[in-house]
Order: sequence, then structure tokens, then C-alpha cells
Amino acid sequence: MKKFKMRKKLLALLVSGNILLTGCSITGNITSKNEESIEESSYKQSSKIDPSIEESSKEKSSQVEASKEETSIEESSEVSEESKEEIVEETSIEEEPSIEEISEEPSIEESYELENNIEEPEEVLTDDSNYIRALYTVNIRLEPNTESTILSTLYEGNVIKKLGYVGNWYIVEYEGNKAYVSKDYTEEIEHSKVDLNESNICYFPYGTTLYSDSELTDKIMDIPSLESAQILNQEDNALYVETEGYNGYVDSISASVIPQPAIIVDKSDQTLSLYKNNQKQMEFSVVTGNENLNFYHPTGEGLFNIYSKSYNAELVGDTWDVMVNVFMGFNGGEGIHDATWRSYFGGDIYTYDGSHGCINCPYNEVMALANEVEVGDKVLVKR
Repeated sequence: MKKFKMRKKLLALLVSGNILLTGCSITGNITSKNEESIEESSYKQSSKIDPSIEESSKEKSSQVEASKEETSIEESSEVSEESKEEIVEETSIEEEPSIEEISEEPSIEESYELENNIEEPEEVLTDDSNYIRALYTVNIRLEPNTESTILSTLYEGNVIKKLGYVGNWYIVEYEGNKAYVSKDYTEEIEHSKVDLNESNICYFPYGTTLYSDSELTDKIMDIPSLESAQILNQEDNALYVETEGYNGYVDSISASVIPQPAIIVDKSDQTLSLYKNNQKQMEFSVVTGNENLNFYHPTGEGLFNIYSKSYNAELVGDTWDVMVNVFMGFNGGEGIHDATWRSYFGGDIYTYDGSHGCINCPYNEVMALANEVEVGDKVLVKR
């Protein structure tokens, strides 16, 4: 009878929904005073569960979760497959380039190999009979690199036969063999025919050698830089000249023709000469800049242009203020002018009583000179 009543109560609870029987566990909304003791009892029971059972339970739950994810993926995949055509129609997708269209960048290793396996430039030999002239002091080397053996040195203005080029180097002929000079310190120059009808006066900016034969093998003497010469004839690449009382041949590559009219001032001889129409029209004695060490004002040397010509000019300086009848400026404050305060010209006056750099001339001669030259004409001052 008691058992029947208990079953009847349990049935009533089940019907009310306050107790749910699931396997061996009991869950429900129990609000009785026994709630705390039930939770403690449940905690004590769960703390006594075998670890192996707990791990097994975890594995099962993870398998369940994985199966749920797979199911979800399959479902989403089915959905995406069904709507794929609609997405393609609505979205414009750019096609990726093919492998052939992609230019792959070289790897670090490949880049290193490319950098370290650059082909050396080939030597190019030429037959143009040109020369190489040094713009600055430069070494002649055995090989075309700055680590190579130095065979000799070219100084400013020195000329050497060109054979060709390789990279940034000229191939030159040195003592019958190939050698190399850097392009950075040199320039290529070519032989050119001289128009003797235009001018037969030349000078040697960097000096040269005078030979007795046109093959330039039998040396007579060395010609200093800025020295001038009168060209008498030319044969191939050699000029037959007269200079400083000598006749002989020079390599035409070393000579620069001076357009005429041309004034040539010789500081050693203390003379001024005028060449015009291939003739020496006049020559007279002068006094150049003082070369006394106690009062050193030498006249500058080089090839210049007359930049001014004026009459009745006043020359003013630190210790002088004089009037001259004509002044032809050619190098800064230096000029050619008359010096009526002088009684003598030429000789060695310039060594102890020279000018402040100007070229002092006799009145009559310098006035005649002024009538023959104009602004722009050349003035060569040499030693």
C-alpha cells in the first residue's frame, strides 16, 4: 500500500514537470530546503569520478563537437554550391594571370649570383690614329683596374697613342705593349690637317719634342710648354716647323694653331711680335712684369684674348696713377700700353725695374700695334 502511494506521488511530480528523469541523472527546478545538500552531494559524487572516465567523456564530447562542425560545413557547402551560379552572375571576378604571365623576381641567391657573375666588358681596338691626352696626373696601368700594376705616369698635357677602349678605360700603347689609362682623367684627341692659309703660327700648350725626320724617331730637343713656332710644311701627322732658331718635325697632335692677327710676347727675349697674314709684321723690345723677389709682379703666361682697347686711359693702382695713350687689356688688370716715362726697353730691366704686370712699350711702336689689332685677337705670353 505504501509503495503504491510513493509511485502515485512520483507520477504526480512527473506530470507537473518539476522532475525530469534522464538515464541515471536527475535535473529540475528544486526549491526545497534540501537544495544545498543536493548540490554538495552532487559535488562530492563528481569529485570521486574516475579520471579515465572523465577523459573518455571529454573525447566523446569533442567528437560530438567535430561531427557538428562537419555537418555545419557540409550544409554551408551545399548552400554555397546551390547559390554559386547566382554569385558568379552578380560579381565580376578578375581572372588571375597564368604562370607564364607572371614575371618572378629572382631569389636572394639568384640575385647574388647575377651580381657576382657580371660579364666583363670586351676590349674594342680601333684604328683611328687618335691620341689620349692627360687632363690631370694619371697612372698608366698594366690592367684596366685601379688595383693593377702602375707602369708609368702621364702628367697634365702628356700625350700617348690610343689603341682602343674597354669599359671606362682607354687602351694605349706603352713601350710597344698594351696598357690602360682611366677615361676620367684624360681626353681623346685626333690628328687634324692644318689650314696653312688661315694661320701658320702655332704653339705647344704642354710642350713637345722636335725631331729631324717626319717619322718622329730622331730627336733634336725638347720644346717647353707655351713655346711658339712657325709652320713651314706638313707631312701626314707631322708638322715641319721653325722654333727658337731650329727647324724640325713635331707631332701635329701636340700643336695648337693660333688665329691671326696674333701677338706673341717673349719674356725671356723681352720682345713683342705681331703676326698677320702669315707674316711677322713687327717686332720690338718691351719691359714685362718685375721679377725681382723684393718686388715680384711677373706678367701672367698663357694664351689670352684682347678684351678691351682704349685711348687716353688712366691707370690707377696702390702706388701709381698715370695716363697712357693706349691700353689693350688681355689678362685681368694686365695690358699692353705705352710707357713714356721709360727711356729704355728690353734687356734685363724686368729683373730689377719691371712693371706691375703690364707690358710696357715704346710710344710709336705700340700706337702702330693698336692700329693692327682689335678686341678678340690673341695674345700669347711665353717664357
